[in-house]
Amino acid sequence: AQQYGWSIGERSHDWHSMVEKIQNHIKSQNFKIRIDLREKNVKYLNERASFVDANTVKGVNKRGTEQTITADKFVLAMGGRPNYPDVPGARENAITSDDIFSLKYHPGKTLCVGASYISLECAGFLHG
Repeated sequence: AQQYGWSIGERSHDWHSMVEKIQNHIKSQNFKIRIDLREKNVKYLNERASFVDANTVKGVNKRGTEQTITADKFVLAMGGRPNYPDVPGARENAITSDDIFSLKYHPGKTLCVGASYISLECAGFLHG
């Protein structure tokens, strides 16, 4: 707990320490995964893709560059991203769980909206 900014005896929390540790942990995990994939000769592409046929995928990267890849097998790891509800003021007054660890300050009193463990975890560390 102390590693992530908690001071147990004083019941206090250092937001900056927690954010820094979490960001470093995420970066190290991403780096490790890339190394593991490379060592196993797995080509990693972070692209939006669609199948052209059973053995062909067309991918588009974030710059808009398209490429076509043919292979016997593909591994699809879609992952998910949080999104804003379609209600007035959501983008101006809310932040997603992906972005909360980029805040330079503790957001203070916060309402966590969500139906998954992520919302529950966020509520826990925001409350203390």
